[in-house]
Amino acid sequence: MFEADGRSFTTPKAYAPPRHINIAENKPIFVVNKVLSVREWLPLTGNTLPFSLIPGNIIALIKGNLSVEETVDLISKRAEKSVIQEILREERYSLRDERKQPWSMKTRRPFRGVTDKVKITFRAMLELAERVAKELKSPLEVSKRGRPVIYDRIKLAAAILVKGMRSFVDLSAELSNVQYDMALDESERYPSPSELHNIFTQIPVEWMEEALQRLDDLSKEEFSKFEEHPDTFVIDGSALSGDILVERVVLTKIRLIRDYFQYQALVRIATNTIRSIKKHSNKIGDIVRSLPAGSIVLADPEYDAPGELSGCGRISDRASR
Repeated sequence: MFEADGRSFTTPKAYAPPRHINIAENKPIFVVNKVLSVREWLPLTGNTLPFSLIPGNIIALIKGNLSVEETVDLISKRAEKSVIQEILREERYSLRDERKQPWSMKTRRPFRGVTDKVKITFRAMLELAERVAKELKSPLEVSKRGRPVIYDRIKLAAAILVKGMRSFVDLSAELSNVQYDMALDESERYPSPSELHNIFTQIPVEWMEEALQRLDDLSKEEFSKFEEHPDTFVIDGSALSGDILVERVVLTKIRLIRDYFQYQALVRIATNTIRSIKKHSNKIGDIVRSLPAGSIVLADPEYDAPGELSGCGRISDRASR
């Protein structure tokens, strides 16, 4: 337990960030929920740990009767030893063929402590999406005419939100596998792929865009670890092939090929969740409007167009490769 601004907070586990404490800079300070021995706290002062392994700013109680001079001496010796070992390691591996050199920790696990060891189940995704659908209200209208309503409209919207790259066939199968109770008559019925596709076409684009942003916000709160910059996003484009065949000239011959749709997605790195998705364009003015204040964006050089980065709180435009 610790106090800040006259209020007491209790951390549920080590490194859990209960609140932001502003002392000298606007960065969160994480409190370690245990008293650390010298063996435990000294490695945390190393300068070779990946930035995402532990928080940058932490407060902890330490066992032992060490003076400030003794503490500084311990940290200095450890830092000096780490630097020497790193230099020797680089010199030793530089003698090998480049293809046989081992990967560095940053290359091998660039998001260590942020995205690994967090396995989000499909049911957990559904529960989070259901919270979003309840907050924003169901986008599906219920008519008194026609067939009676069989499935809960909120849960149908939640199922569409977590569809991702799954086909409607796969989505229907997964809903059945996790036994996601959607029927209003308490029967063990699940929507077919065609029913899910029909629901998908009825959801307004505006509601879906707002729901994606809210789902991303909740995912950051629930599943991200102690990343100091959770609002780091990447913009990238891709394409999906459709079922419509179109004529294309290939090697001077007219052939029928599948039509495709190009899109660009705004993805939060810490949670791998999509915050926004638009038709592909090198103009990112529309897609960055959904960013939280102070966000960092990583993008390919093709998006480096004059006037396209205005209005963003904090943008770092870099090559993603």
